[in-house]
Parts: sequence; C-alpha cells; structure tokens
Amino acid sequence: MRIELHPPAEDHRAVITNLATYFRYELLPFAEPGGLRMNRFGIVADDDSATHEKSTAGEAIWWSKPGILLPMLITVNDEPAGFVDIARPPHAHRSVDYRIEDFFIVNKWRRKGVGREALRIVLERYPGKWEVGWLPANAPAAKFWRAVCTKWNATDWPVEQTPGTPSLPGLLFQT
Repeated sequence: MRIELHPPAEDHRAVITNLATYFRYELLPFAEPGGLRMNRFGIVADDDSATHEKSTAGEAIWWSKPGILLPMLITVNDEPAGFVDIARPPHAHRSVDYRIEDFFIVNKWRRKGVGREALRIVLERYPGKWEVGWLPANAPAAKFWRAVCTKWNATDWPVEQTPGTPSLPGLLFQT
C-alpha cells in the first residue's frame, strides 16, 4: 500500500472539494444544535444552497492563500483516500505554527494505518508547534488524535481557551 501526501496543487482542487462533501456529511452526527445541518435540498451547509457546488463556494479560500492555507490530497495507490487542510497564522492562532483544520480519510481506508501515515508525513514535512481540534461530540476523532499525538507529548487545551476556535476541545503539540 503506497500512501502519499500531495502538496497543495490546483489540479487537486476538484478532488478535495468532492471529498469535503463526504466529510461534511460524516460530521452531521456530531453537530451541535444550531450548527452544521442538512438543508431542505439535502445539502450539508449553513445556508440554503441547492447544489454541492454552491455549498462549497466558501472553500475557495483554501486555494487563494498559498503558504498560509495548505489543502493537501491523500492518496493510496494513486486513488483519492482523503485530505488534510492545514492553516498557518493568521488563520491559526498566533501561538502556533500550524493548525489541522480538517482531516478526512475515506471509510474504505480507515483503520488500515492510512490516517496515521498521512499525519506522520504531514508532521515531518512541516515541523513546528501544532494545534488540532474536534467537535465535542466526536468521540472517534478525540480517540484518534489522542492516540496519534501521544508521541509528541500533546497536551489538552482548556475548552474555554482553545487557541483557534473557542468552542472546541483539542490538543497542542510540538514536532
């Protein structure tokens, strides 16, 4: 199994945008009341978008700030397997170098080491101080991040003092 992390590239934009649609649907069970929801058109969006294309229009920002916002495609044997969106200040808290904003692995590749390996590649490629958060009800995400970040002596940030997003639990760690 060949796991690769592709640097940000316009060629991967459509693939990552398509995968992000699945990511949003998978977050629905963990959404807080009044937060992420499925609209009347069956689209997970915070507006009344009638198509996935319209609902993802705000994600164009990921392609507008090279070196600051880093959307990266994860592949397994050349097949799309997920993505990771990394933000740097000012889109991450100024006390860190990087924030893992979104991390998604397609169901087919979960529990096979793909997420761990992709994360290892990311952290080796971008050493520094990191933050990662998750939705409070997302126990699988909490379990994953706590398990993979122990090697870097990750510490919890208090919920009320989350660096990037005040309402999320998360971890700080240094690579």
